[in-house]
Amino acid sequence: MTKTTIDVHAITLNDNLTSLAEQINTASWTAENEIEDGEYSADSLARYLQQSGHVFLSATVNGEFAGMAAAAILDKAYANSRWLYVDELDVTANFRRRGVGAAIMCQLLTLARENQCIELWLGTETDNHAARALYESLEPSEVEPFVGFSYSLS
Repeated sequence: MTKTTIDVHAITLNDNLTSLAEQINTASWTAENEIEDGEYSADSLARYLQQSGHVFLSATVNGEFAGMAAAAILDKAYANSRWLYVDELDVTANFRRRGVGAAIMCQLLTLARENQCIELWLGTETDNHAARALYESLEPSEVEPFVGFSYSLS
């Protein structure tokens, strides 16, 4: 039996962003990921990473692309208020329920601690039962109901 190795890597501008974009664009996504074909490029990843505090993680299982997360370390306007906001966490369809999401979350929690964040915050849709089960299994300090609003500007 082959041992499964999950690696989570913080992407930097020194990584091969062209290869990463290709891996993302050709991965097995489903509708709930909301990832459009060809949506990622080396340029879009570089623009994201060049922004202060932005973090992009890539996860592989035995060397095969399995998931990713985008987050930002942000300081609020009041003192001692650095937070890690997780914007996206996606696991490919073929690697779900195999520990990839948990490995990414553990890396994000470590990153938040290393950057003296007082909180890691993320949200998910109420009907995304798999994501909710994952996040709840990691014993959050608080689970709060909220209403989100989105404004399409195009």
